[in-house]
Amino acid sequence: MPESLDVALYRIVQEMLTNALRHGDLSGVDVELSFTGDTLALTTSNPVPAATPDRPAGWRASAAVPGCSTA
Repeated sequence: MPESLDVALYRIVQEMLTNALRHGDLSGVDVELSFTGDTLALTTSNPVPAATPDRPAGWRASAAVPGCSTA
């Protein structure tokens, strides 16, 4: 895995967990990282209802790595 992707994944997970703690709690947060062929998938889930964001998600900026997409 390229170092730039490694750092981006770290920052994305860090931001997602920070947001979960800020807007809810970490008791039910699941983080899953999986590889399938040449595809890497990072999935998080939290049972706490999502609030309407007042600004764009910070982790999307961290995902601005060549070859990386957000869904």
